[in-house]
Formats: sequence, C-alpha cells, structure tokens
Amino acid sequence: MVCPGHDGYFDGGRLRELCDAYLARRGSAPFVLESSSLTAFGHTFRSYSYPQPGLLYSGETTPCIVTTAGGQFVIEDTCWAEDDYVTAVEQTDLAVTPIDYPRPCDPSAWSIDEASIPQYIVIEARKAG
Repeated sequence: MVCPGHDGYFDGGRLRELCDAYLARRGSAPFVLESSSLTAFGHTFRSYSYPQPGLLYSGETTPCIVTTAGGQFVIEDTCWAEDDYVTAVEQTDLAVTPIDYPRPCDPSAWSIDEASIPQYIVIEARKAG
C-alpha cells in the first residue's frame, strides 16, 4: 500500500488526515492515491506476488512475497476495497474523479500476470466544488 499509513495498514482516519493536509498545501492540484487492486491478490507480478489463492475480503490480511535483486522477503499486506478508499477520501473536501486500473500498453511484452490482471488501483480526487 503506497499512501495511507507508515505501517502499511489502511486507516480511514489517517487517510482523511492526509487528504486534509494535502488540501491545506496543494488544494488546486489533483490528489492521487495508488494501491494494490483487489484483483491483484492471488497473482504473480514481476516484483511481487500474492501466493494466497482465492478472493479476499476488505480488511483481510495476506502474505506478499517481494522480489528484489538481493532475494525475496515476505510482508503482510491488507486487502482493501475501492469503496473503502473512496469513502475515506470523500469524507474530506475532496471529490473522487477518475478511478483507473492501469494495464500495460503492450500486454504481449509480459509473460506473467501483468498482461491480464490490473495490479494497481489509482484514484484521483480534486477539491470539491
């Protein structure tokens, strides 16, 4: 998880605090949040994988195997749904604009799940009104 908390745990209150701080400093620019997509869980990507098969529920934890040049290590990640993020962001003075699940421009260049599974959710929000 990229944005919400230093410990990787989503906390709607912390995300709202982050949104408020953003509004105080850069209120006219877009606020962009990137995190693992619900569809990423149970799949293998170039630099990480979620070995636990099957659908996860919002708030459920799962191991994530991170692959680096120096080897692999395991972290615990938490699965959060799109609605969790949108609700937390919209409780501030931000309005969610586009939500995207980006995919590679050339899927044939990928031999693993990046070709068919969106690994990230990207949420853009702007000051409401």
